[in-house]
Amino acid sequence: MGVPAFESADPLDDILAVPGRQLRMRTQDVIYGLADLNPHEYGGWSFRDLRRVLDDCGHGEYTTGGGVMHVSRQRIVEAIADREADSEGDADDEI
Repeated sequence: MGVPAFESADPLDDILAVPGRQLRMRTQDVIYGLADLNPHEYGGWSFRDLRRVLDDCGHGEYTTGGGVMHVSRQRIVEAIADREADSEGDADDEI
C-alpha cells in the first residue's frame, strides 16, 4: 500500500475546506486540519506559514475575545473570488 497521491496544493482552497461550514476557526485548529487534509504539504506548517498565505490574500488580522486568532470563512471565500476575478482579467488582457 503506497502513500496516496495528492494534487498540487492550493492553500486557499484547502484552508476553506478545513472549517467546512463554520464561520470561523481558531488558527491552530486550521493548521491541524490542514495537516490532516494533506500531511505531505502541510505537516510542517506553523502559524508563520498560515499567516503568510492569509496576508498574501488580504485576509488580515482576525481576533475575537481574549485575543485568540481566527480564520474567517467569509474572508477566504472573498479572497478566492478576488483571485479568480484577477485571473479572468489577466486572461482578457492577453486577448
